[in-house]
Amino acid sequence: QLDKFIGELAHYSLLFDFLISKQFDKFENHVKKMLVGGKAEYEILLNVLPALRGDMENSKQLIAKDAEQGALAQYFFGFMCWHSEDNENAEKYLKKSAEQDFAPAQFILARFYSHLDKTHLEKEWLLKAAQNGHAGAQVELGQRYEKEENLTTAKEWYLKAAENGMAVAMCSLGWIFHQGGNRVEARKWNQKAAEIG
Repeated sequence: QLDKFIGELAHYSLLFDFLISKQFDKFENHVKKMLVGGKAEYEILLNVLPALRGDMENSKQLIAKDAEQGALAQYFFGFMCWHSEDNENAEKYLKKSAEQDFAPAQFILARFYSHLDKTHLEKEWLLKAAQNGHAGAQVELGQRYEKEENLTTAKEWYLKAAENGMAVAMCSLGWIFHQGGNRVEARKWNQKAAEIG
């Protein structure tokens, strides 16, 4: 069950990365591979394609029809609303998705609240995303605790992110162990980060 959950998070993170970096052909190809692999629930993601081609309103209308159907549709609809400056619906649908313990939505909701300078809500959702296994949220929490010089808690979050394969967390662990004089642990984490690339 945990392996399946981590696999799902990896798919969502990869798709999100394709969206953010505007690699729309890769986004489309990955969705189609997932559909061929028997993941019919991802069909909704094809409704995102018009937005990738510049027609945000068409995508919003297509996804809005499915936005009550589950966390994935709500996540993408909320995300699209945010990027079309419809903050009311962005918050509504990102929150609906996040309340179903959907870590990618929790992380994006934290970003949304950060953008609105709602620090309390941003921290709350960032913590929930990290607790639900979102590696990006775990790294971000590690960085915050490191800046506050709470290295014990920073290490805990970096370790969780490192276990999720985040090279940046491994480097950060290496640095913290180096600063603490534990050269063996520092070398171990730096080597693991180097192996990932």
